[in-house]
Amino acid sequence: MTPRRSFQKVDFRDYPLTVDECAEMLDYVPRPCRMDWVKIASSLCATVGAENALALMLSRFGDEKPNETQKLIADVSRNPRSGTGTLIQFATANGFPAERWFQERAKQIINSQKQPNK
Repeated sequence: MTPRRSFQKVDFRDYPLTVDECAEMLDYVPRPCRMDWVKIASSLCATVGAENALALMLSRFGDEKPNETQKLIADVSRNPRSGTGTLIQFATANGFPAERWFQERAKQIINSQKQPNK
């Protein structure tokens, strides 16, 4: 029987990614092709909102054409088609240590749940 991983006990949907966590994952992603760029932008909009997504995309990739990222974020923020998992998949494919990160995050969440409310 395979031992259960500690992070499998936590439903991460209740603990959305922070802007800093998204920035950390985005650091692993090289400048993507147009189709993947749209997926990543959509994922960021769904995760941290359009304003933060725009700031993250500009700080990481910049614009090849004037206002290119701003127009893309405006388009995808109306109806984001990708969720947080898309960003995690792209980062993991480029070397992000997802399993270790999930284990650390699960420990933090479990420990915060054990803390008595003050």
